[in-house]
Amino acid sequence: FPTSRAAVDALLEREGRWEGELLHTHRDGSLVIVESRHVLMRDERGAPTAILEINRDITQRRKLEQAQTAAHIETLAQRTFLQQLLDALPGSISVVHGREARLLLANWGAASIWGAEWSPGQSMRAFLEEHSISIVDAQDRTIPLEAWATMRALLAGETVLQHQEIIRQPGG
Repeated sequence: FPTSRAAVDALLEREGRWEGELLHTHRDGSLVIVESRHVLMRDERGAPTAILEINRDITQRRKLEQAQTAAHIETLAQRTFLQQLLDALPGSISVVHGREARLLLANWGAASIWGAEWSPGQSMRAFLEEHSISIVDAQDRTIPLEAWATMRALLAGETVLQHQEIIRQPGG
């Protein structure tokens, strides 16, 4: 029991029920985690007569949760390391994915180039619209979304080696 047996019995007497996780020992000696529910049964005078107990083995669920937590911690550590690498680079880097060019990571230089903070998970179009930023060519003509180098790479798998795009911030 997570607390003393006496405390559980007192709660059962007072509330008429108790639920929590218990550690049981299997016949082979292995430990089993169970989700346990206890309900106090009373007779017509209100005197306790029995306890109905239902236990469900959740050992595999707990092991899976522990594995997921470990994987999440490892992923966060790797992401932190990658962010540190990107931040050490002198230029602007924005790592995007998917058909909507959603931001995964950006380094310190990206906000300077864009003139605004791009939130992770936000699509490129939504970011540009939110901050009134446009992508223009050398003649100051707005480049349509599907012609942006980033979108051509993501949507068509095109490798863009040389392409000039100008980021036009609201202030010009």
